[in-house]
Amino acid sequence: MTTDDSNPLRSSKARTWSTLLAALIVIMPIAGAQEPEAPVIDRHGISRVEVAGKHESEIAAFLAADAKSPPAPGGILFLGSSTIRLWKPFMAEQFPDLPWINRGFGGGRSWECLYFFDEIVTPYKPRLIVYFCGTNDTVDPGRTAESTVNNTKAFLELVHRKLPGTRVLYLSLTKAPSRRNVWDKVDAINREMAAAIQADPQAAWFDMNELVFDAAGAPRMDLYREDQLHLNPAGYSALAKATRPLIDALLRLPEG
Repeated sequence: MTTDDSNPLRSSKARTWSTLLAALIVIMPIAGAQEPEAPVIDRHGISRVEVAGKHESEIAAFLAADAKSPPAPGGILFLGSSTIRLWKPFMAEQFPDLPWINRGFGGGRSWECLYFFDEIVTPYKPRLIVYFCGTNDTVDPGRTAESTVNNTKAFLELVHRKLPGTRVLYLSLTKAPSRRNVWDKVDAINREMAAAIQADPQAAWFDMNELVFDAAGAPRMDLYREDQLHLNPAGYSALAKATRPLIDALLRLPEG
């Protein structure tokens, strides 16, 4: 009587199934195992998680515009949050003789200016950066005044390292009427940044609150939109007039 093991055909099939079963055991995931997470890409100390794709469409639009019509190097880069973005419609009239680039993005926060530095700062090789960002940080209860100061100082360090000779005009954070609940945090950030800018030979300070408050210490509502957060056309006119002497002075400084 012939056994299965003595049947060459059946013995061969058994070995084949044993080999396949062993292979499946090796490649099959363990029950309950999770797929590996996509790697978190850090840039300049800021993780991809912190940005969370919030402004990628705006940054992509900037890059598309740059590809279509590359800005000439050596201009003035206006960078920051919506106060910068909403300034853009008035800038051609207010600065007709200056080569400016506006890269403001609504809701922008200090860590995002760091994260997107290589996309919307470095390529322009600006002679001067006019920077306003951090007010949106203050309404995030998870962010301290210290974190905004650290992010802004890191931004300045990047400018000095990657763009030696570029000057920075830092616009202080505003105590907007609609955000009275965070005025203490705004004051704390402004105190620290005023000291940092004073110690930085490549930077200059502009106090926004001297512009938007009257002599009695009350907000100038005539300079704000109805939201009591953003400047209106009169506010931007006043801002341009007040900052122009500083811009001219910084542009007159020798490079290097």
